[in-house]
Amino acid sequence: MYKIEKDIKSPEGQSMTKLIRLMEIGDSFVCELAKRSGVMCLFRQVGFKCTTKKISDTEARVWRIE
Repeated sequence: MYKIEKDIKSPEGQSMTKLIRLMEIGDSFVCELAKRSGVMCLFRQVGFKCTTKKISDTEARVWRIE
């Protein structure tokens, strides 16, 4: 399950697209490194921009920037 770092938890069964739409500029969450490119594509589909950074061998942090 993913979590927006501004104390907004992702409800059970919520899709990644819905999670992204809940985000405000500056919010971030951690995702699996293998899913990073897919998450970036979803941001573009929603009309938002994001940036990512690898934080471990298996995880990346994703920020909404616009």
